Amino acid sequence: MPRLSMYASFRSPWRVVLGALLLGALADQLVIGRWPGLAVPLWVLLALVALFALGRAEHVAATPANTWLGAAALLFASFVALRATPALVFLDVVAVLGLLVLLVAFYRSHALARLPLLAALGRVCRTCVFSLVEPIQLAQQALALGLPLRGGLLRRMFPFLRGLLIAAPLLLCFGWLLSAADATFSAYLSRIFTLTLPLQFDTLVWHSFAAVVLAWVCAGALAVAICTPPLAVAHPPAEGETQRLDQQGAGLRFLGWVESITVLGLVDALFAAFMLVQAGYLFGGLDTLQRSEMTYADYARRGFAELVVVACMSLWLLWASYMVSHRAPGRQRMLFDGACVVMVVLLIGMLCSAFQRMLLYEQAYGFTELRLYTQSFMVWLGALLVLFVVALVREQPRAFVWGGLASALVVLAVLNLANPEQLIVRANLQRYHDIGKLDHYYLTRLSADAYPALVDALPTLPSDTQGEIMCELALHRGHLADMVADGWRGWNLARSRGLAALEAVVPPGEAARCGWELP
Repeated sequence: MPRLSMYASFRSPWRVVLGALLLGALADQLVIGRWPGLAVPLWVLLALVALFALGRAEHVAATPANTWLGAAALLFASFVALRATPALVFLDVVAVLGLLVLLVAFYRSHALARLPLLAALGRVCRTCVFSLVEPIQLAQQALALGLPLRGGLLRRMFPFLRGLLIAAPLLLCFGWLLSAADATFSAYLSRIFTLTLPLQFDTLVWHSFAAVVLAWVCAGALAVAICTPPLAVAHPPAEGETQRLDQQGAGLRFLGWVESITVLGLVDALFAAFMLVQAGYLFGGLDTLQRSEMTYADYARRGFAELVVVACMSLWLLWASYMVSHRAPGRQRMLFDGACVVMVVLLIGMLCSAFQRMLLYEQAYGFTELRLYTQSFMVWLGALLVLFVVALVREQPRAFVWGGLASALVVLAVLNLANPEQLIVRANLQRYHDIGKLDHYYLTRLSADAYPALVDALPTLPSDTQGEIMCELALHRGHLADMVADGWRGWNLARSRGLAALEAVVPPGEAARCGWELP
């Protein structure tokens, strides 16, 4: 039978098929169509257990250096049950899926940080493709081997099956006679043999389809992870050594060092001129801003997005120049590295300018999710610039790529632990006590992560503001109660704490008193 993939055969394909079917059914019942909560980390844990158990059964050992990918996936899946902020939950789910893809792709490979970049990227792309194709090959292997019943077990079952066939007509005949003889016995038999489906037919079809699709993906992922040949480093460096970029990707360098130095030098000069103009605002304080006759809004809005875009584009320029520019050791490399470091320093100054603009804007107009996430992105971008300098000095491009991925995960984990919406509530309330301005309508539009802090602050607000906030929260109480009533599979710490906080201060009929109807 011709093979449809590049992967080796399984010792027991039926074991993988049954495991994938179980994971697909569990995903449909636990996760699909429900509020994200405790079921997400539970399913991820079961998927990891299935992967490592099947790998052990197939005598395939996982690379210890890459098992952190599974632990990180479980960590961010746990954050789904911890936070209720939609943006954070979305980012956590994306992180979980990305980490699981990396775990599948590099389950048997060498340490992820040691693999060549292009080979690792190709491995990830092939993993995504073959995860959808490999179930065909897996099904062929399973059908070729037949049902997972050995001859001895099947022979021992034949007498039992023959007994069932012989007893079936007798049971039907005697059951009919006894039912006619006693009405109560007949009612019991009717209850037993009356088939009542717990779901409507269309719902049953949808859940079956979802379970099969999810099982297909799980089967492909398990097959790729366990049966993919290890991706090795062509020439692993000895301990304490580094694999130089000059040896790795000299074929990629098609740009001369004079051209690259010219480009970097001119861009550095432009950035330096811009930073000279910004120096007065960065170091002169608010007095300098007032003397320039610019308002907070003008200063914060004008140029903020442009500065962030310039920083992102410049980072790509640095990385592209690093990869395609030819430079010999000595003076050429020293000039190139110097031009790159100067640009990084100037870009960090631009990020500081953009960060200050956002701080001023928040002081004038309050704190929001978008503004906080934008500041977090700028911090991560600054970390990427520092990582680039490290990769540049040590001639290790992998340090930049995998370090950037790790730093993104760290920033996301810090955001989950910090509870951004709670920080927004407290910062806006502190701003209210300082200058007397509060957009309480925005605060009531936050998720359950913000409710405990908002409820704790109610006694410090004027009575009319308290009434408006309670009217808004009364609407959310009914919706939040429905979400909490979803059961243990949708349990979420933030939603449970938020509902408890609302129930403590918002009477059940508060929405009706405000003239609104609960959803």
